Amino acid sequence: MIRNIIGDYHKLPTKWGVLFIDCYQGEDAWFFDGVIKELQKFKVEAVINCSVSIQIDYQDRSVYNTLQQYLWDSPSMRDDFVNDPQLNQEVLYNLIKCAGSQKTNQLLHDKIFNDKTVHLSSINAFTQHCQHVYPDVKDWIIVGMAWGICVHTGPLGIDKLVSVTDMKFHIFPEWSILNGKQESVTEQEIIDDWYVWSPVPKIPGCYRLICAAQNHDKPEYWKLKQ
Repeated sequence: MIRNIIGDYHKLPTKWGVLFIDCYQGEDAWFFDGVIKELQKFKVEAVINCSVSIQIDYQDRSVYNTLQQYLWDSPSMRDDFVNDPQLNQEVLYNLIKCAGSQKTNQLLHDKIFNDKTVHLSSINAFTQHCQHVYPDVKDWIIVGMAWGICVHTGPLGIDKLVSVTDMKFHIFPEWSILNGKQESVTEQEIIDDWYVWSPVPKIPGCYRLICAAQNHDKPEYWKLKQ
C-alpha cells in the first residue's frame, strides 16, 4: 500500500546503510550492475549481508568479518564494539543456521562489501550491531531478491524490520528490488503489499517502510512461511 504520509524532509539523510537480502551469485549481473551504479550516488557508511543458505567460506568478506568480529578478536581489540558473549553466541549460531551452498554475488562482494561488512540474520543482532558499530546511520536501503518470501519474511525481512523504531528502511523499486519474475518491482506490487510505503520527497524513486496495513489481506507468500 502506498500513502503520502511523509512530509517534506527538512534535512535529507547524509549517511546511509545498505542491507542486502539473499543477493546470490547467478544470472542477474544486469541487476547488480545497476545497484552498484545507483549506490554510488549515496554516502554509504554501513553494509550488512543477510543470506539464507550462504556458504561458510573465508573468501566471503561478510563471513570472514563476522568470524573476526564475533569469534576471533579479543575484547581489547574491539575499539568500536562492546564485549557481549550472548550476542557473540547469537551471531555465530545464526551464521551456522544460515549455512548452505549459495555464494554472495561477486560484484557486490568486490565493489560494495568492505572490512566492516558482516553477515547478520536476526533482528536483535542487527539492531545491537548497528547501535555499536554504526550509531549515526539511521537510514537503510534494502537491496534484495525476491520481493515476496525473501525480502518480506526472511531472517531480516520486512516483517521484522517494521518493528525497529529508531531506524528507517527504504526501497527503490526501479533498481533495488526484484520480484519473483526477476524483474523490477512494480508500483502495483507496492500498492498490493501488506505494508504501507510512503514516497520520500526529494529522493526520486524512494519509498519508506511505514507500518503494516491491517486492512489488507496477507499475500500468498505468507502461506509459504507457515
